[in-house]
Amino acid sequence: MKKRIRIIFKSPQVSSILFLLLFIVIHVSLLLNTTFIDWPEIILFPWLMKQGLLLYKDIIVVHSPGSVYLSYLFFNLTGYTVFWYRVFAYTVIITIDILLYLLTLHLWKKRAIAVLITAVYIFFQVPLQGNSIWQELIFTPFMLLTYWVLGKYIQIQKLKYLFIVSLIFGLSLLIKQNALYPLTGTAIFLLFLHFKHPLEAFRRIILLIFIPASLVVLLWFFYSSTGLQHEFVLWVIQYPFLLIGKERSYVILPSLMLSFKIAAIFAGIPISFILVFLKGINKQERYKIVFLILFCFSLIMAGLPRWEEFRMQPSLPFAMLSLGFIINNFYSLQERKNIKYLLFILIFPILIFSLRYVYRFYRIENPKMHQFLTEKNKIIAQEINHYIGNGSFYLLGNYEYFYYLMNRKPEVVPWTQHFPWLMNVDNLELKMLDQLNKANITYIVLTKSEIPKGFIPYLNQYYEFVYELSDGGWIIKKKMGP
Repeated sequence: MKKRIRIIFKSPQVSSILFLLLFIVIHVSLLLNTTFIDWPEIILFPWLMKQGLLLYKDIIVVHSPGSVYLSYLFFNLTGYTVFWYRVFAYTVIITIDILLYLLTLHLWKKRAIAVLITAVYIFFQVPLQGNSIWQELIFTPFMLLTYWVLGKYIQIQKLKYLFIVSLIFGLSLLIKQNALYPLTGTAIFLLFLHFKHPLEAFRRIILLIFIPASLVVLLWFFYSSTGLQHEFVLWVIQYPFLLIGKERSYVILPSLMLSFKIAAIFAGIPISFILVFLKGINKQERYKIVFLILFCFSLIMAGLPRWEEFRMQPSLPFAMLSLGFIINNFYSLQERKNIKYLLFILIFPILIFSLRYVYRFYRIENPKMHQFLTEKNKIIAQEINHYIGNGSFYLLGNYEYFYYLMNRKPEVVPWTQHFPWLMNVDNLELKMLDQLNKANITYIVLTKSEIPKGFIPYLNQYYEFVYELSDGGWIIKKKMGP
């Protein structure tokens, strides 16, 4: 009996399952003991749909519809609560853990490398504002699958693998249009891979983009049938790719300190680039390194022009995979002394910045993380409900997600968040003011510091202050007629 148990535990499949269970326990423990960043959009958008509002008509959403519909289906099955919101987020995060471990094991057939890479990933995932979920994180599992399948394509170069990749990219674009960046990176890689046969490269790129392009066209026809083709094209295509980069209030570039943080975490990418030029690295391995670098870089670009730490989450698994390439090819690196010395010189500042980054997160930054769907805000929502009763109302400024907390749908559409980079597009501010005036709203709840400029003259003329909320916000009421 004991011998059978030893044999079972020595089985590669059992060992992998045990390691994965250990990683899941560690990762979930870290997530539960740090601040969950509950970006309200993830639950608010599908909740508004449940109230009967339509995407791009009643709700101005600047993302592909797939992520909203996916969360809509999930919350309809489970419930629109913060608990299920966290379950949704942690399911995606754990899926990335599993795929990263299995992909690393597939690439190098060495459990030690798979364990190390997955452990390092978990070590950095939470401090990089990973205790949250955003559209890019939802398509990250698809990106890992894409790299996995393209690895097979590099070995065999059969068209069926490109077809699978095309399908995965199509699904990714439905989740977030930023998947266009890694799709472009993959097309560039195919040009590199088939450099000697440009016509063949062109044919294969056409196959790569066939399903994503077809799905975008089908979406356009769908929204055209409902009369929303202009809104769909504006908010899903024109706005993110042509308009948003020009809006200075939206653009956030990394500070020097944040650049150092990322340099430490992503240091494996430039180091692994050295492997491309070393002797002893086989051709297929070299191609995989080139594609990894292109893929990681394109995912970093997908987070711009608004550089925030959580937008680096999709590229983080690929930065960790670059460490796997370095470890697996370490002996090839050792053959060249200058590179070996360079690695030893680089390792110390990388370790120092990495450890300092993680330390600062747990000791200083994490306790200060802002949350939205808190008990405190629920109390304020009750306070608003109690004061306004059944009166008509409008939430302005930083209170948009209080519709969800108050369990009351917007009475003025189109609805959108009051970010300046949104309000300045397509005369949206004027359209909302016009609808607000027509609806003859009795109460407006607002945060004084975040009122859109175009609203100020209107509010001054037609509304007066009546109540200050416990968080400092105001309730203003429409003035009585003369």
